[in-house]
Amino acid sequence: QYALGKRKFYDVIVIYTDSETWAGRSHGKTLLDEYRRTINPNCKVIEVALQHNDFTGYPMDDQRILRTVGFDSALPEIINKFATL
Repeated sequence: QYALGKRKFYDVIVIYTDSETWAGRSHGKTLLDEYRRTINPNCKVIEVALQHNDFTGYPMDDQRILRTVGFDSALPEIINKFATL
């Protein structure tokens, strides 16, 4: 929402989520679709879920989205590798 509202160009956006996809005024997928349509069509998203459940705010078939759950010492390297692909 911030990137879209400020018209900021980002190659990668990292989203930390509690996976409560119903909360808020705008749905994440709607915002991402608009951002890609108007600012950067190649923007990647890394969704870091803080708890595991079966919900995600983004399509499962989008190769520009990486989904992770939780934290460990490998996460920064995983994020970096995906971001630089």
